[in-house]
Amino acid sequence: MIAARRNLEKIDQALAARDKFLVTQDVLINPLRKLAGMYDYIFLDTAPNATTPTIAAYKSADWFILSATPDPFAIAGLNDALTDIQGAQRYGNPNLRLLGVILCCVDSRTILASSLTEYVEKLFSDGSKSLKFDTLISRSTVVPQSQKLGKTIFQTAPNHKVTKQYRKLSKEIEARIAEFEEPVTTSTIKSAVSTKRGKK
Repeated sequence: MIAARRNLEKIDQALAARDKFLVTQDVLINPLRKLAGMYDYIFLDTAPNATTPTIAAYKSADWFILSATPDPFAIAGLNDALTDIQGAQRYGNPNLRLLGVILCCVDSRTILASSLTEYVEKLFSDGSKSLKFDTLISRSTVVPQSQKLGKTIFQTAPNHKVTKQYRKLSKEIEARIAEFEEPVTTSTIKSAVSTKRGKK
């Protein structure tokens, strides 16, 4: 895991200074190819807005995973994400596919969360099956607490409910990939963009 830094805000200027002919949207393609076979999966966690790193991730990934919280503004932002996917498919990455939608910070006790979860289920359904992942990630303080310590919840709270949900989700993601294509081997790299849609 390579954590993001505030320096990424200056990446446009840094890349331009390095090579003025460099196509910044393509900077991740060759590095990811070089990593093929070294990892089973590479996750590129991007911002919801179309920054240079985000667009570069769109153009280099195989799969697109949407992540949203069950609130009206975040759910509305999912439509923008679909537009981003279509744009990436038209301009350089025709093989990019939406793998699924993850709902995080879910408080199942509220009527709003339940209704929006149902809405997402229908929004991403083709009539027979929805692309929303079955696993919901509950709202909990365990995640920000782990972030504060600079560790994962698997290290700080291995038996917590949310940790178990993430384990279940990882299995669901692997099953979804296997369903969409041939099983992944150690010599094949599958990179996925995970885009968060938070409150605006």
